[in-house]
This record gives sequence, structure tokens and C-alpha cells, in this order.
Amino acid sequence: MKSEKDRSGRLNPGPSVPGFFPEDDERRTPWEMAVCGDLTDRQSDLIDQMTAVRPGSRGIVYFDSCGGSVYTGLALATLIRTRGLRVTGVVIGECSSAALLPLGACRKRLVTVQSTLLFLNI
Repeated sequence: MKSEKDRSGRLNPGPSVPGFFPEDDERRTPWEMAVCGDLTDRQSDLIDQMTAVRPGSRGIVYFDSCGGSVYTGLALATLIRTRGLRVTGVVIGECSSAALLPLGACRKRLVTVQSTLLFLNI
């Protein structure tokens, strides 16, 4: 492993060291994202938001969606897993059908007593 000196002259182990985070609050504060409404209508916005966050970062995704396109749900779940995102999914209302796929990809899943999870298998 190669170490470099930063501007203050201290050794900087670099981002390749597990658990290393620079001291700025932007990287230590979890990002937040909302998945609301029909997934089909918001596909490009949701994928843009998910790809805008730093790979391997920690974040919270709030769910209130009745579902929509299963392809959009699979795309979001794939982005969460392949980018190594450490996501906590919080169901604040309904999470049904295709919206269950990205929820299932989250490392932690939280629901309230009033939350609704629905999947129809016909």
C-alpha cells in the first residue's frame, strides 16, 4: 500500500484502506432519497439520483410507492447491489409490487405499524 502526504504533511492512507473516510461531513452524512408514486413515471429521475451518489456510500431510501414497472424495480435493486450502496430502506406508506425489489436490495429494512406491503401472485 502506498501512502502519500497531504498538504499538512500528515500521512494520508488513501481511500483504498477499509474504513477510511476523509474528515469532511459530506462523506460521513448519509444521503437520502424518496421513492414515491409510480416507478414507471419516475424511472429516469430515480436512476439518475441513484447513480449520482458515491459508490459504497451510506444512505436512506424512503418508500411510498404502489409499484409500477418491474424493470424499473429491478434496475434500482441492481444499482443498489452492484454499486455496493449501504442502504437503509424505510417504508413510510405503501411499498407494493415492483417497489418491493429495491426494498429487498437494502441492507436494512424498516417499516411502521401503518406501512402496507403488497405483492400479488397471479
